[in-house]
Amino acid sequence: MKLWLFLLALSVVGSFGQEYERGSEEELEAMKKLQRRRWPDRMIPIKFDSNFPQAKRHHVYGAMEALNTLTCVNLVNASESDDRHHILVSNFRPGCFAALGYSKRPGKKSQPLNLNQGCFYGRNKVSYHELLHALGFHHMQVRFERDNFVEVYKDKVNPSQWHNFNKEKGAEGRLAGMGVPYDYNSIMHYPVFAFGINNAQTMKVKKEEFEGDVGVSIIPSRTDLAALNRMYECWDHYLGDDIIDSTPYAKFHGQYFPNPRK
Repeated sequence: MKLWLFLLALSVVGSFGQEYERGSEEELEAMKKLQRRRWPDRMIPIKFDSNFPQAKRHHVYGAMEALNTLTCVNLVNASESDDRHHILVSNFRPGCFAALGYSKRPGKKSQPLNLNQGCFYGRNKVSYHELLHALGFHHMQVRFERDNFVEVYKDKVNPSQWHNFNKEKGAEGRLAGMGVPYDYNSIMHYPVFAFGINNAQTMKVKKEEFEGDVGVSIIPSRTDLAALNRMYECWDHYLGDDIIDSTPYAKFHGQYFPNPRK
């Protein structure tokens, strides 16, 4: 066994061997609800509508390949005969959007991921963003602690788009970030002028020490990948324990996940 695999195995055994105080009943129920967003067996079949342009499919394939490499989820290009519940990539409607997490409904074999003609800027940026929605993640600016990091000008937001800013609440909101901190560099964060009425600014960064631009990342950040790996229990992938202000995953997992010793 290679040395790094041996050390990884030791770290996992050590993590499971540690006892942590369990979360409250409310928190444990909230985590169960969050876990219902996960795709079974970490397997995510993807199909393309026949009208989706061949010339644009490489954006989705590129994001799929990167996420398959950097996490333990398995985004697969499903055949037409595959009858599993799947993501259907289409351009039926205006805009860029996807259903949140695993969203199987009676009588439905697919859930939408829509990429219209305006969704292909920034290389594979929007494909990453929408795939992360489909894997179970909301926008960064709706996190429960967002008021510590950005000020949202509600009166400047197009009312039809307020759902993209509506803050998560309760135990589910507190746990949805999977123990990693708020991240201005997340690919799930909107720019500060997003959905502004007459292009008005809709958010202001509160942390003056942040010198970059919010919402301009074209690839997932470390926190994006860590949160995804944490949600899907990818113990042998990057978990973000080195990120400042993150809760060590072994502790977070031991406190809030069902059957944490598995």
